[in-house]
Amino acid sequence: MGMSIEDAREYMAECEEYHRTYRRAFDRLKNKGWIENKEIGRLVVETLTESGEIAAIEAMLKHRSPLLSTGEYCMVVFDIPEAAHAARDQFRNMLKRIGFVYHQRSVWCARKEMSAGIRRIVNILKIEKWVRIYKSYEN
Repeated sequence: MGMSIEDAREYMAECEEYHRTYRRAFDRLKNKGWIENKEIGRLVVETLTESGEIAAIEAMLKHRSPLLSTGEYCMVVFDIPEAAHAARDQFRNMLKRIGFVYHQRSVWCARKEMSAGIRRIVNILKIEKWVRIYKSYEN
């Protein structure tokens, strides 16, 4: 049994609306600088920029990280020098956005397991030598 002409038109309209919605979202990501075009041979491929990758990891950490057991924390300790203040400020603001709580100078804790994502962001920002990530236990 085939699709009626009216059903086909409705389906095509839904596809066109989906395409427009996708295109608008894609354009917003490009305008934010999260996606860029790269030429690979004769192909043009859209890829995430470093800031796009950080935003994607941040969203996953904020919304999909599992809670740790009672008394356990993901602890981030850093001492990023003034020469790298832009990366330090970006890192500190990201920790706040994803739910880390300031405990004392450059010591931040969260009740979720986020170490792998934080480690990836630290690598992207090239601040590995100044950041340590621990799982801590409350006494």
